[in-house]
Amino acid sequence: MDRVAWVLDTGTDLVTFSTERVMDIESYLALMHFHPKWKEYGLVPADQLQLLMESYEPGMEDASEHDRNGVFHWWLKQSPSKDVLLKLVELSYLDADQLMADDVRRHITKSERFDREVAQAIAHGAIRER
Repeated sequence: MDRVAWVLDTGTDLVTFSTERVMDIESYLALMHFHPKWKEYGLVPADQLQLLMESYEPGMEDASEHDRNGVFHWWLKQSPSKDVLLKLVELSYLDADQLMADDVRRHITKSERFDREVAQAIAHGAIRER
């Protein structure tokens, strides 16, 4: 299978393929089944997105949970704030792959900023009103 080269221009949110096709970030995130709130919350880091796009090969969208899982774990390695943890909990409940999302929630409980509010969000599957 031929690899697809991607070039991300963060100034325009456009991704260019080596085949000269252009896809915007929202289209890529949709292709890989990222819930729109990932972008709304600003939780898809540009560097991480660049790596994901560079490694993309046609058909990988069939196992897109691996990319989403990678972004969840990228955040967990950053020692995220409680607010980010709550957003990650919400995103985990919105994810199409609840087996993967359940594993992410287990990792969230090990975060240094994990507290009662985050535990309640996980236990109830609900996020505080914003």
